[in-house]
Amino acid sequence: KEIKSINDLKGLKFRVGGVAGQILLRLGVVPQQIAAGDIYPALEKGTIDAAEWIGPHDDDRLGISKVAKYYYYPGWHEPGPMLSFYVNLQEWRKLPKEYQQAFEVAAAEANQWGAIFPELLLACLALALLALEIVLPKKLHAYIPDVALAGLVGTLGGLLVNFQSATLGKESFNGLLLHSPGGQVMRVFFLLTAILVCILARISLAKQKVPRIEFYHLVLIITGAMMLLAQSNHFVMFFVALETVTIGFYILVSYFRTKTASLEAGLKYLVMGALSSGMLLFGIVLLYGVAGNPTLPGHSASAMHYPALAQFLVANPHNFLAGVGIVLVLVGVAFKIGAFPFQIWVPDVYQGAPTPVTAFLAVGSKAAGFAVLLVLTRDVFASYDWLVTPALT
Repeated sequence: KEIKSINDLKGLKFRVGGVAGQILLRLGVVPQQIAAGDIYPALEKGTIDAAEWIGPHDDDRLGISKVAKYYYYPGWHEPGPMLSFYVNLQEWRKLPKEYQQAFEVAAAEANQWGAIFPELLLACLALALLALEIVLPKKLHAYIPDVALAGLVGTLGGLLVNFQSATLGKESFNGLLLHSPGGQVMRVFFLLTAILVCILARISLAKQKVPRIEFYHLVLIITGAMMLLAQSNHFVMFFVALETVTIGFYILVSYFRTKTASLEAGLKYLVMGALSSGMLLFGIVLLYGVAGNPTLPGHSASAMHYPALAQFLVANPHNFLAGVGIVLVLVGVAFKIGAFPFQIWVPDVYQGAPTPVTAFLAVGSKAAGFAVLLVLTRDVFASYDWLVTPALT
C-alpha cells in the first residue's frame, strides 16, 4: 500500500532487520525475516507488504520493481560497513548547535587523519624535497638528502613514541584501513628500510651522473605507500597502495638511464608488473562481483571490504567463481613478491637495478607483499584454506 504518513506504517509486514527493524517496530511495523531469494515471491503472494534491499540497481535485478507498486528512496536498505549522512541544508541550520556538533564529531571519528600522520608526514616531506631543489641554490643541493634522512628518522621516532596508539584495533576512513599491532610493526620496519636505503644511496648516487633529489623523493613516496599497504582493510586501498609502490619501483629500477642493464631491468619489471597487476585486478573484480550477487547468502554491497568479503566466503565455502578470484589474487601477490614459480623477473631486475634499489626491492617490497599475504590468507580467505594451502605449497 502507499505510505503517506507514519500512521500508514502500523501493521505493515516489512522485511527488515537489524537496527532498522528495531526502530520501525516502535512505529508499529511488523518486521519480517526472510531470505533474499524469497523476497520476490513473498511480495507477489502478499506474505509481506514491503521490503528493504541494497539499492535501486539490485532491486531491479531481483525483480522487486515488478511486484511492488510503490518505491521510496532513500530509506532503510541493506546495511554495510560504509556509512554516509545526508541532510537538507535548511533543516541542518535549524538544528541546535549541540546536535550539529554531535554529528560533526561522529563524522570526524570516521576519518581520523591523525591515524596516518606518519604517512602524511612522508608525503609532505617528499614534496618539500622538490620545493627545496627549486628554491635553494645548487651549492646547497648536497644537503637536501640530509633533510630526507632526518625526516625519516624523525618520523620513525614519533611512531615509536606513539606505538601504542589510541587507534590500535580500530578501522578508519570507513573501513579502508585497519590499525593493528602487526601493521605498526611493519610501519617501523619500512621506515628503517628506507633509512638504510637512503644511506646506501648517498654512496651509490655519488658515483653516477643522475638526478639525486628525485631518488629520495620516490623512496619517501614508496615508503608511505607500503605503510598504507600493510594497514589496508579494503581492496581499493590495497590496490591503490600496491600500484603506487609498483610504479615508484618502475622508475627506481631504471634510474641509471645511461646504463643498458638498468633500462632493460626497468622494462622487464614493467612488463611483468603489468601482467601481475592485471591478474590481481581480475581476481578482485571476480570476488567483488560474486560477493555482491543478491541471490547468494551472505552477499554484501561492500564486498571489497575485507570483513564483509570474509563473511561472504564463510557463507559460501565452495563457490567456484570465488575460488577462481582467490587464486588470481594470490597469483598477483606471488608475482609481486617473486614467489615460485613467478620469480622469473627477479634475477634480471636485481642485476640491472641500482644497488640501493635492489636492496629496497629485496627487503621492503618483499616484506610488504608478505604482510598483505598474511592478512589475506589468515583473515579474508581463511574459510577457503582447502584451496589456499595447496595453492601456496
